[in-house]
Amino acid sequence: MKLTSTLLIPLATLAACQNWYGVRDVAYIAADRINGGVMDAVNNLRNEILGTPNTAAGVRCRQLLNELSVDIGRAADRLVQIGQTAQGVIDSSRLAAPEGSTNSLAPLCPA
Repeated sequence: MKLTSTLLIPLATLAACQNWYGVRDVAYIAADRINGGVMDAVNNLRNEILGTPNTAAGVRCRQLLNELSVDIGRAADRLVQIGQTAQGVIDSSRLAAPEGSTNSLAPLCPA
């Protein structure tokens, strides 16, 4: 019985760590996609809008596009912040070596 309870704690810790790795990775991937593909599409749209007449509708589309660009930039920034926060959890768990460990970087979240 003791062996089982001893094994459950590290397995539970590892499972929690895997979640943080996933959070970090998916956040960075999403930010890359926003900065890549989404911004490419927005820039293509910008080129189309810039080719429209300078009417009220054209001015409104330019204004909306500028707001969209700011919002997309903020979204990418937030995703990077999420990734950095997850990395901070991973890093801090690595530094918290178990009592009696000879390795100061003995990971609770293995690399």
